[in-house]
Amino acid sequence: MLTLKKIPTIEDFFYDHPNLPWIPLPEHSLEQSPCFPVLKSWNENGIIWYSCKLHPHIESVHLGSVEHHCKYHEPKLDKARILEFLQELLAWSKNNSDSNNKN
Repeated sequence: MLTLKKIPTIEDFFYDHPNLPWIPLPEHSLEQSPCFPVLKSWNENGIIWYSCKLHPHIESVHLGSVEHHCKYHEPKLDKARILEFLQELLAWSKNNSDSNNKN
């Protein structure tokens, strides 16, 4: 069982300092990933696979490899889609909260 660990914010994850090498995130679940909205997983013969929804040909059994792809291959696109998803989720949550309060 994974415990909650400090995972960087989306801004921190996509920040790139050219003089620093890639450092994978600490062990975490897909749901804890800053890239969660653009990633998917599936179980194939007892092995969990991960892929990028924006680039489905990117597949790996290592979550960090797909996160690396998100950070370095078209990062502006991935970051924009992640933020767009979160804005939609926030709007949906607010609308549902408002309609529940009216009842």
